[in-house]
Amino acid sequence: MNIKLSQELIVQSEKTIDGRRKNVHIAYGCDITLQFVLNVIIHNIHVHHVVESHGGLIRDSVDHFGFRTFGDRDGFFHVVNNDYTHWKMYAIGGSTHPTIISQGNRFIAPNDPFTKEITHMIYALESKWKNWVWRSEGDLFMNGAFFRTSKPSSSFQFTFNKKDMIEAKPGTFVGRLTHFLGALNCKK
Repeated sequence: MNIKLSQELIVQSEKTIDGRRKNVHIAYGCDITLQFVLNVIIHNIHVHHVVESHGGLIRDSVDHFGFRTFGDRDGFFHVVNNDYTHWKMYAIGGSTHPTIISQGNRFIAPNDPFTKEITHMIYALESKWKNWVWRSEGDLFMNGAFFRTSKPSSSFQFTFNKKDMIEAKPGTFVGRLTHFLGALNCKK
């Protein structure tokens, strides 16, 4: 049996994928992702020749679908005064040498001990991502959250125009800045 996945197959905890008594190949399409999971059994499944492709639709509530996207790729990302909570794998990810400047954000890590890290260098070895520019300045870290920076501060040279940046408030301001966010309570 040959299976060509058109979207990444994300496996959560407490799952079994059983290929016993069959010759199952997942190939020439997307791959299977297991991250921060417990009690997963994959038996007699051959995964090979996987290729990168666009993310698929995901359900984020009973009546809403969104797109699963890749982490930040090449480019410059200025992440300012956001309130990050309830992430499953990571809050900020990157795959091919992005510059990410995080300023004045509040990161409240989930209770799961495997998901405390905010950053995730997707498909990259440390020998590669250590040369990327990932900085955290004025962020607030709660419940064990931590940001893995790259490029030592002494070698970081900011080469972007001031117009590329938004002035950030400290992470301690995020609660006040985001207090009234959400859907408006409109009446007809």
